[in-house]
Amino acid sequence: MVFEQAGQGAPGSQVWGHHASLAEVYLTPYLDLEPESAFVATADGRPVGYLVGCVEDVLFPSEAVRLREAIKRHRLVRLPGPRRFFLRAAWDTAVCRVRRIPIAGELQDPRWPSHLHIDLMPVARGRGTASGLMDLWFERLRAAGSPGCYLQTSLENTRGVRFFESVGFRRYGETPVVPGSRFDGKRMHQQTMLREVLPVAVLSPAPRSAVDAGCLSAAPRDRPRRAAGAPTPRAVGRPRRVRTSGPRAPRRAR
Repeated sequence: MVFEQAGQGAPGSQVWGHHASLAEVYLTPYLDLEPESAFVATADGRPVGYLVGCVEDVLFPSEAVRLREAIKRHRLVRLPGPRRFFLRAAWDTAVCRVRRIPIAGELQDPRWPSHLHIDLMPVARGRGTASGLMDLWFERLRAAGSPGCYLQTSLENTRGVRFFESVGFRRYGETPVVPGSRFDGKRMHQQTMLREVLPVAVLSPAPRSAVDAGCLSAAPRDRPRRAAGAPTPRAVGRPRRVRTSGPRAPRRAR
């Protein structure tokens, strides 16, 4: 349920419109392979959002590999909706290559080896929930010793881009075409964003007097206040799976 509703209303959120296969690209592998990097936000005891991530990109199956497996497993080319999407994606790719227009791809840079996907149900938005999930994620990255993190969203997702900038990410590189994706009838573009993972002591240096007294203590970055009754982000060891239609438990985020 969370997976199907998360991202609702965002440009291009439907992608090829098959929840079970989308989950196997953007959610389930993270729960299976790196459950310690999964965080869930709850409200009244029910999940309303999540963040999943990968600390070391090179140790994780690429998106292209996950996509190929999902297409094969669910026979997506036989389904009308996904087939239209993938045919359009193939056409976009061919046109862009002929015209030498950059197309979307994963970032491969050792300075930013970690990446994430985050999704919230509409009820959890605008209440500090996403910021709380981000805090938990960057605590995880600092503990793991990661130097930096990247994410990829769409340029057309202006609300999402503004949020990521508000929590310390910055835009990076070109905005290549995302083959197959459309918003208001036009091609969509990938926006890569970066954030360094700073040590806690760098985030909040102790006062000079405390240093002089030998009482240096580093506190984590102040977290934004959540509205009263706002969903509560929490870390989970082996995350509870949120079922979608399909043979496997879902896992996705954009």
